[in-house]
Amino acid sequence: MTRAIVFIDGANLYASLKASGVWANHVDPCKVARKLVEHRTLVEVRYYIAKIDRTAPARVYRSFRELTALLGRYSEVRICTGHIQEVREANPCAHELASYLAGLSVRIQSDVFRDLVALASRHRQVTVHREKGVDVFLACDLVDLALQDAYDVAYLVSGDADFCPAVNIARSIGKLVFAASPNVAARLIDACDVAIRLDPAWFKDCGR
Repeated sequence: MTRAIVFIDGANLYASLKASGVWANHVDPCKVARKLVEHRTLVEVRYYIAKIDRTAPARVYRSFRELTALLGRYSEVRICTGHIQEVREANPCAHELASYLAGLSVRIQSDVFRDLVALASRHRQVTVHREKGVDVFLACDLVDLALQDAYDVAYLVSGDADFCPAVNIARSIGKLVFAASPNVAARLIDACDVAIRLDPAWFKDCGR
């Protein structure tokens, strides 16, 4: 009996599906996991995602609730949550506008020029929301469960090369690690035993 645990990087899967033209909200992650393991014994599916609360936009909060309700119907699924952090970052659009105005060779009305400079200055930074703690949670579980001999094969549903160190440790313990995603980074392909590219047609029988 070959035991398998599927580790799903929720945000990465969502972004990869969206980029490949698949309607991510119509995909059932547990069906993805069951299809991936094939003949192996599925021990557990771990789905990693930042927790969304009621302060988020209604559409985002509703999608999160629908997803967690769906996953909650499966006994083999464990939802592992991080958090959302609000951070201030440089605004590349404002920087580009300021650079353009600084190098402008054509004269424009002084009041228009002044307003554009002020606009670029006001929006030099923007507030964005970043997922925190999720990737570390997944990487630690990948290694910790390998040390506990909880699986023989780990399916990492992500294309993120940041998982390479954890993958290397799990493999050094004697575990197989397969990466599966619509888009797997080259470094992750090199780090894993097998990389499985999931094209849009692959998800046709994984609907909710």
